[in-house]
Amino acid sequence: SEGAGAIVVARQGKIRIKATHAGAYYKTRQHLAGIARQVLREIDASPGSLVVSSANGTFIDAAERAALARIGGNAPVYSVKSALGESVGASGLWQTIIAAHALLTQTIPPLLHGPADAPFLAINLSPAGPTPGEAVALSCGLNQQVSALCLSSE
Repeated sequence: SEGAGAIVVARQGKIRIKATHAGAYYKTRQHLAGIARQVLREIDASPGSLVVSSANGTFIDAAERAALARIGGNAPVYSVKSALGESVGASGLWQTIIAAHALLTQTIPPLLHGPADAPFLAINLSPAGPTPGEAVALSCGLNQQVSALCLSSE
């Protein structure tokens, strides 16, 4: 099974699509961080936006970490795959669902098996922590494609 998810889209509501990226292609693993950085720059997310990454325990984790560090490494980062597992074809959709949920509720699902002090999962959405007004779903696939979506809340 590759997983499934659904999003209900409306013309009005608290969550808006601020920007999308049509996607980009990376030729080699070494090019991924640069392409991811370019995609993030082009969607123009605000500093401190929550990033819902596609980290999955592969070379993608390091590339996303490098891309985020070069555009402003202070953003809270969350990996949905650490909480819900790898859903392959539905991964980007799950990232978008989690990003919207985080903006609406200022909470994220707990990481079931991840270490609490994981350096890449710099999460702080507690009431005393920052309240992101934007969330980015950054999708870096093993199919050599990168895309992103930026959501904002009212």
